[in-house]
Amino acid sequence: MRNRARFFAACCLTPLLVLLPTVPVFAAQIAGVPPPLPPGLERKLQIIFANDVFSSGGNSDDYRTQQFTVSTEFAGNWVAVLDHSLLTLEEPQQGPPGRQDQLTGSLGYTFLRQSDDNSIRLFQLGSGLRYSGEIGGARIQNGFHQLNGSSIKTMPYVDDSRAAAIFWGLYRHDGRLASNVELPLLGDEWQLGYWGRASALLTTDSARDANLSLNLVAKKSWFNAWVGLQGNIRSGHNRNIVESETARFEEGVSTVVGFRLGPLVIETERKIDGDGGYGYFGLTSSGEPIVWPGKINGFELQTSITQPDVYAVIQGRLRSAPASSTHFSWARYWSGDLMYGKPQFDGRTDRFVETWQIAIAREWSAKLAGYEWLQGYVSVGPGWRSEKIVGEGAQLGGIKSTSVGRAGLFSSFGLRFGTATRHPDRWRMLLHFGVRGWLPTSASNVPYAGETLRLQKPQLTIDSGVVFVFR
Repeated sequence: MRNRARFFAACCLTPLLVLLPTVPVFAAQIAGVPPPLPPGLERKLQIIFANDVFSSGGNSDDYRTQQFTVSTEFAGNWVAVLDHSLLTLEEPQQGPPGRQDQLTGSLGYTFLRQSDDNSIRLFQLGSGLRYSGEIGGARIQNGFHQLNGSSIKTMPYVDDSRAAAIFWGLYRHDGRLASNVELPLLGDEWQLGYWGRASALLTTDSARDANLSLNLVAKKSWFNAWVGLQGNIRSGHNRNIVESETARFEEGVSTVVGFRLGPLVIETERKIDGDGGYGYFGLTSSGEPIVWPGKINGFELQTSITQPDVYAVIQGRLRSAPASSTHFSWARYWSGDLMYGKPQFDGRTDRFVETWQIAIAREWSAKLAGYEWLQGYVSVGPGWRSEKIVGEGAQLGGIKSTSVGRAGLFSSFGLRFGTATRHPDRWRMLLHFGVRGWLPTSASNVPYAGETLRLQKPQLTIDSGVVFVFR
């Protein structure tokens, strides 16, 4: 059963990740500042995800072990950022191990946006709030570790919960060096240029962060590749050992390698002294209209990951629409939904709930008026969920409860976003962000390790991923 569960999780994760960096990877973006955006992309919605699961060897699984960022630009010159970072210190050089989460939200304004045939300049300022404390990080990290078979992390949260205001600035300068260049083995019509970026952030609790990068870029159609150097400065992170050690690890000069395939961006950084680095993958909607490839009826495949209770989800949908609705104004679907995961039970690191869920739902979707690139949806239908408690660690490892199955009501709602697709007449890829809910017909109590525990509780999770739309 464990091997089948891992295979299912891999099937769900692979379309999301597509390609992964093959060097040790750690997130190191400045939380709260708009994330990097390669030349040629505009940001209606950008989702960036970094996690140590993407590395191969040499990974300490510590420091900023995961970072999830959603950013959007709207009303012409405004930009909003929401960042959730998980900081961990399992093997400190001195003192006890610990962890801390950071939730950062900010709003910024574009004061300068100039472009011509050869260069682009951008200047933004913003401010927001950051809360440091316990924000579901252990639940998220261990949920991912259960999906990929990694070890469970049991370090406690540091005794340091606080809020601080943040202030940030960002300057960007892109330039063209040559056009219609022919590269050996790669053909002609390449554009060569540079991509420079400088950002800084201050907080009212004395933290000061800065980032400076300069990259050489080769661009053709929807493909970009870049190499360069990047420097990170971290200071004032002295409120607890987890923050201070994370800042020390992220500081320094690094080499950068990245590429873009349409909406997909992958970048990896390696510190010059060999002491780690960071990397991420991102998906971006630039506001491309959502249309059906070929015909209005067809099949769609969605893969996604939920948080803070981590599940892998795969969903197939059959689409139908009125014959006059060729521009995707609205549609109906029948969907089959399969979900698997092992989230923590009541926040404990020695008890997890192994969960399988299947549902059949009816979905209605429609474009939002005036936004051809934005599709809202809502779905509802019956389902079945099986749950059982499994133990981890020295005392409860291998101990399982009986399985409890219940019928229930499945529902989801959210938004989908159009992206650039290489062959839009054959297929399209959309970004997906929403909420999933489960309401069982009844709860159930099960005996476990001398206690009586409750399973089959109502649940809400955040859901994000990609949708492949076929003819």
